[in-house]
Amino acid sequence: MGMAISETDNGTKQEVMETIGNVEKELPQEIADELSRIWYEIWMDAIEFCSKTMDTGALASSINVIEGGMVIGGGMGLSRTARQPIGNWIFDRSIIAGDETVINPKTGKSTALYAEWVHDGHLMKDGVFWEGNPFLDDALAAHEAELEAAVDKAMKELGLAGVE
Repeated sequence: MGMAISETDNGTKQEVMETIGNVEKELPQEIADELSRIWYEIWMDAIEFCSKTMDTGALASSINVIEGGMVIGGGMGLSRTARQPIGNWIFDRSIIAGDETVINPKTGKSTALYAEWVHDGHLMKDGVFWEGNPFLDDALAAHEAELEAAVDKAMKELGLAGVE
């Protein structure tokens, strides 16, 4: 027996999507530049905080900031997004580490295979837990207040303050 389900919201979902789509277009350049600067600093800090095992820097070289959920290249091993409930749709960026196309020259393995282990830690073969280095989380945390203030400023400029 077949079943069909339909849903209507009288166009409110489309209206919200269009409003969200216009937010970045209406975002004052000064605020857009400030948000870009903050994300650049988050990116640079993540690279600095990343473990440089075996002196290759392969994992650090795979760290990138992505916008709008678009990942260019082979894919990611680990992703973190700033925890801003409304900020993500004002300026949708995440920071990632690990990429199928970035190979560690000493091991011949893709950084996507071990990014999460380095970041979050992992259990070794001998049963000992190797503590991770949360370089992405640390980079986001270092700029959390600054990022939140910029998002709040953007919301006020756009007349969206108080929107939850």
